[in-house]
Amino acid sequence: MYEAFITFFGNSMRVPYFFVRIFKKRRDVF
Repeated sequence: MYEAFITFFGNSMRVPYFFVRIFKKRRDVF
């Protein structure tokens, strides 16, 4: 379970970071 969690966390770490940057940019607009 730890290996699957680490791989999932590692792979899902880049995507959320990308969405966070977009969310912050949209927040600045509003």
